[in-house]
Amino acid sequence: MLSHTISTLYTAIFCFLYLLFFVRKLKEKKILMEIGINIIFILLVSACFWLPLLEAQNSADYAIFDDNIMSTNSQYVQEGALDFYQIFANKQEENGTTFKIGIPTLFLIITSIYTIRKVDKKYKDVYIIFLLFSYISLFMCFKVFPWKWMPNFLCKLQYAWRMMGFFDFFIAFVCGVNAVILLQCFAKKLKWKYIFSFVFIIVSIPYTLSLMSMFETKDDTIDEKYETYIKEAQTLSHFQVNREYLPTKAIQEQRTYMLEKEDKTDILEGNATVLEEEKEGLHMKIQLQKIEANTRLEFPYIYYPGYQIILEKENGEKMVLKAEESQHGYVSTYVTENMENVEIVIDYEGTWIMKISYVISLLAGISFIFYIVKQNKKEKVNGEESK
Repeated sequence: MLSHTISTLYTAIFCFLYLLFFVRKLKEKKILMEIGINIIFILLVSACFWLPLLEAQNSADYAIFDDNIMSTNSQYVQEGALDFYQIFANKQEENGTTFKIGIPTLFLIITSIYTIRKVDKKYKDVYIIFLLFSYISLFMCFKVFPWKWMPNFLCKLQYAWRMMGFFDFFIAFVCGVNAVILLQCFAKKLKWKYIFSFVFIIVSIPYTLSLMSMFETKDDTIDEKYETYIKEAQTLSHFQVNREYLPTKAIQEQRTYMLEKEDKTDILEGNATVLEEEKEGLHMKIQLQKIEANTRLEFPYIYYPGYQIILEKENGEKMVLKAEESQHGYVSTYVTENMENVEIVIDYEGTWIMKISYVISLLAGISFIFYIVKQNKKEKVNGEESK
């Protein structure tokens, strides 16, 4: 949940299907209690992510939630799915990604026809489920899968080949079991066991070397140079960031308004005179004069929930102004009354939901550690008593 939201959705689906296979075990109170405890800990520990995410989603329209901007629709996924030959041929994407499964893995998958009869009964159900899930995941990578008829929420993954990650996860267990069973079959004749292992390693070497070549970097200092540039840069263009996290209004004007906007306060409605401005990072001070009632100000910050805007009058009285999204996707606010001389201070403070979510995750993480320690002690005591 903290690494890839899209994968979380499919993980939840596979977990649900997994539970359906073992629905008979859900009758046990202990199993249900453990599942409930796990779900609670998962939600609490990851609260620092999903609570602010929901808050941001409800506060403005962001590109990442827009299916058209993100191409998260069935047609896009269908067009970008793999051709069957790509799991055999080393055809790479522009970024160097290859989808070739490789001879060692293919060999171990094929041997399932033989090994499935010899899998220990204790693990056979899981083996069959993982084998089935791996085939489903792999099938979903190809153009022959009916993506165009899939509901839109399943097309959030954008690229069908992302299901290859799930295939890898499930097939790793299957291949591991198959390899052990095959070695056991040769156990009676030790020399054949070593011959089998030697041949398998030799066959694996070329594929391993081809994978290693994918990760070779011509210039090891590229990342270091880029990091130094970012640190030393005084300003950054929106083209240098992940634009899917920009407000939809900003994305729509990314080649017009965003390029033309200067690093200063703009008067969108009404009248006011900006005397002086000081901006440093997420802190800004603006001196204004002769502000008319219902004047709308836009500040040089992309809109995200959590900005605090304080207006101080000549007499020292302070007012908290509401931070809103402008029609261009920037932070803006209304001054509702006539004022002569004021100072406005803007700081990014974060929202109270965001701050509370951090505390929740911290406490939940600590509680989870204590829970694990307690459970381990309990199991140890139960084990000694059973002896």
